[in-house]
Amino acid sequence: MKTNTKKKFSALEWLMTLLTFFLCPMAALHAQAVRVTAVNSANGSLYDVNFAGSGGSITPLNTDQSSHVDLQSIAFRPNAVSGQIDLIVADGSRGQILLYASGSTVSQIIWDSSKGVTTPAEGLGPVHPDGLSVDSAGNLFVASSAPGQSTIAEVWVLRRNPAGALAGGYDRPRLLDNNFGGLALESLVETSVATSANGFAAPGNLLVLAGNPAVLLSYSAAQVQTVLQGSGQVDPTVVLSTQQFPPGASPGGFAFWPADGSLLITTGDGRILRYSTSAGRLQDFASGLGNGKYKIKTGLEFGVPYAFVADNNGGDILKFGAPPATGTNSPIAR
Repeated sequence: MKTNTKKKFSALEWLMTLLTFFLCPMAALHAQAVRVTAVNSANGSLYDVNFAGSGGSITPLNTDQSSHVDLQSIAFRPNAVSGQIDLIVADGSRGQILLYASGSTVSQIIWDSSKGVTTPAEGLGPVHPDGLSVDSAGNLFVASSAPGQSTIAEVWVLRRNPAGALAGGYDRPRLLDNNFGGLALESLVETSVATSANGFAAPGNLLVLAGNPAVLLSYSAAQVQTVLQGSGQVDPTVVLSTQQFPPGASPGGFAFWPADGSLLITTGDGRILRYSTSAGRLQDFASGLGNGKYKIKTGLEFGVPYAFVADNNGGDILKFGAPPATGTNSPIAR
C-alpha cells in the first residue's frame, strides 16, 4: 500500500461491511467487501486501507496522533447504540488501551498502566498491551510482554460491563495467565477468540500466540468464563509446540484461511506458515517476502478469500489471494 510518505503499519483488522453485517449476517457474509484498518506505529495514525488493482490509498481516521507513541494492535467492537464500529487500539510503549468510539477521531483512555490498581485480585494490568481481541460479548483480551525488561509475559481480560469503572464500559483488568503451564515465554504477539469450530479450537476458545519461544496456546471458553466471574488464573492447552515451528521462527501474527480453515502464521523472516489439523505443517502459504512481516488477518470479499499482512519493515499492507497450484504466492496488491 504505497503512499506519498513512508508509512510503518504495525497491525490491521478486518470486518465485513457494517450495514449488512448487522442486518443480515448469515446471508451477507460472503457477499460483502472487507474493511481493512491499520495503525502506523511510527506516527500514531490510524487508516482505512483502500485497495484498487495492485495498489490503493489510505483514509486517515484520527486527529490525535501526537498523543500516542507506539500503536501496535487494533480490535473492532460493534456499537449497538450508534450502529457504528468502535476501534480499540493499544499503545504498547505508553501502556495504554484507547477507544475511538463510533467514528470519533480522538480517543478515550480505557486503560493506563501508569494509573493502575495494586490489589492482589486485580494486579497492575497490562503494562505493554498488544494483541487485542474482542469476543462476541465485547470482553477485551490483551497480551502484554516486553522481552529484556523487568515485566513478564501476561494475558489479561477486561470484562465488558456498561456500568464498569473504565471508559468504554469495562471492568478493571483481570489476569488470565502468566504461568502458561510452566512454559517460560518471553514475548506474546497475538490473541484471537475462535468464532467457529476449526479443528484447532472450539468456538469461544481464546488462542494466544507467543513469539519467543514460538508456541500457540488455547484457553477453553469455560476457563475464560471462570476468570470473568472472578476466579483465578487458568492453564492453557498447547495447540502448536515449539517443535512444530521451523527452527528459529519468530511468529508475528496468525489467522485462519477461510477456504479450508487452515492456520496461517507470519514469521519475521518473511514466510507465512500454514498448518492443518490433519496433516500438520503444510507448504508455506507464502515465502520470500523479506524481513519484518507482522500481523495478519483474513476474510471473504464477495465470496473470495483473501489474506492481509502488515509489513512492519517495508511499510506496506500486502494483500494475498489463494496460493497457486505451483510457484510462489506473491501479493496481488500492496
